[in-house]
Amino acid sequence: AGLLSLSGCKSKQKPSYIIVAFDRLSFNAVSCAEERSTLQSGFGILCKEALRFTHAYTTSVQPAAAMGSLLSANYPYVHGLHRSNSRISSKQKLLSEVASQQGYRTSFFSGSPEIMKKTGLAKGFDLFDDLSFLDKKNYINTFKFQADLILNWITNSSRPFLTILHNSELEA
Repeated sequence: AGLLSLSGCKSKQKPSYIIVAFDRLSFNAVSCAEERSTLQSGFGILCKEALRFTHAYTTSVQPAAAMGSLLSANYPYVHGLHRSNSRISSKQKLLSEVASQQGYRTSFFSGSPEIMKKTGLAKGFDLFDDLSFLDKKNYINTFKFQADLILNWITNSSRPFLTILHNSELEA
């Protein structure tokens, strides 16, 4: 899984965070080289302004298990979520809970049926969107569709936020 993180809101209030996680994204699928013509694209902006992890490793090839590790800072054998049909241990404290306790609005936008509420990952999120892909032909949301959902959610309040966009197919 690839991961991009964007920290924004350069004001006196707490910074806001967007975590963008992709499944099945190869190391060379998105280049941040400046000579590319994508500097004005969404990825160009992320490359220029975001914190990027260029040598990230996943704890699991199963998307739900890997997301469980990202949100709990534990390996799947500790948090208990091994695949999309299992559930994270209720004893695990998630990033969303920590952010909520610190006054952040929290949201998660799942772009495919690989990460749903039934995994227990919705714990601590004000909004956990795991249904917007159901009316899609292939059960996958496009990155643009998800970005539009997030932008609408962000503009509903001026409070700082933590939001996660999970997408399985960059090409979708």
